[in-house]
Amino acid sequence: MLMVNVITKNVKKQRGSHKIQAGFTLTELMIVILIVGILGAIVIPRLTSTSAMNARLAADLAAADIRGVQAAAMSGGAARAISFTAQTYRAEGLIPEDRSLPPGATAESSRYVKFNTLGEPELDANLTLVINSGLESASLTVEMLTGKVTITNP
Repeated sequence: MLMVNVITKNVKKQRGSHKIQAGFTLTELMIVILIVGILGAIVIPRLTSTSAMNARLAADLAAADIRGVQAAAMSGGAARAISFTAQTYRAEGLIPEDRSLPPGATAESSRYVKFNTLGEPELDANLTLVINSGLESASLTVEMLTGKVTITNP
């Protein structure tokens, strides 16, 4: 009986109080939908763009092979070179020497760099190789004095 009295007292208190509004207004819902739509329009194309990923993949692959040729020159005690054409390149000291860029990726122009036994490139200026894939591109730079390889996406 005591339980019933407690329950009825709580019910009576709720009946006498003001109505509690629950939910969102139409304006609030429209603002949330607008924000989600704008974010979707910005984020989804970036997630589905494969040409940017292909350009970066090709640049990463080429940079790794340039570093490999540099390491082969230092460890092998003989100068080694790497030369790029549109879709293929030759990396002396790596197996296999003849390699291809990933499908859809092309080098903008032919480039050649030779490393001495100290790993220094024999260049008069920094070497820049631009790799294109669709509308996207990535630039790979070999520094003249140190041979450091960096990749940038313009």
